[in-house]
Amino acid sequence: MRIKVALVGTAVAIAVAGLIACNSAQGPTGPSGSSFATPQPGPVGPKPGQTPGPKPGGPKFPGQPTPKPSPTPTPTPVPTPTPTPTVPCPATLTITSVGTPKFLQAAINNDAVFPQITDNYDNTCVVKDVKIALHLTTPTGFVSTPTDYTDPNLTIGVCGSGVGFSGCSQSGTYSFQSNATGNEIGTTCGDFVFNTAATTVFDPAAPPTAPYSGTYQWDAARTGVGDEWHLKGLQYSIINTSNHPPDTTFECAQIDITTQIVP
Repeated sequence: MRIKVALVGTAVAIAVAGLIACNSAQGPTGPSGSSFATPQPGPVGPKPGQTPGPKPGGPKFPGQPTPKPSPTPTPTPVPTPTPTPTVPCPATLTITSVGTPKFLQAAINNDAVFPQITDNYDNTCVVKDVKIALHLTTPTGFVSTPTDYTDPNLTIGVCGSGVGFSGCSQSGTYSFQSNATGNEIGTTCGDFVFNTAATTVFDPAAPPTAPYSGTYQWDAARTGVGDEWHLKGLQYSIINTSNHPPDTTFECAQIDITTQIVP
């Protein structure tokens, strides 16, 4: 019997081992011997009682509307500038020296002495004739010793554009060739004049009696101040002087322009 029981026990053990091996190959078994399917990963849903989260691209918080993109701002139109109307061409125009009297040295190459013409004249408005009246004084006087100041001279420059040209030019006024005397050139701002319309030539070898007066020819060749300059943008200045005593004062000056209309 012991041998039988042992055999029976062995048989039972073998049978149980075979059953376990078979079930292991099929997967876990249920209560009735049925196999359990191995769970696969899937979407995670909300737990019972939990509000679903927002969908991608939706509002950040439930109940909040989806923000709309900001409208592209409309560019502000730039207004077209209105051209400055031209100014009628005057028959004459006067430029009076500014900031005078002052030492002559301070007036040289000083554009502020004769203000630039900035009015918007049409380019058909040009210079026909121009004249300048000058007045200078010096306590030292136009003496020959100890330093020779008997040959003073002064040149007027002009810059701008003209009929077929632009740039700068110049025209001399007085020069005395060592014949200047006295302490004054001109006595007012109107009695010692150089004029492109005049015909009397200033003779430095035989100048008038000091303190000098009269109206004399200026730029007879019409290549300097007497050229056909456009009135618009015209700038006059004292550009060169020599042989004046250091204490010479530029008392005043006046430029008078007569215009013309050219096609």
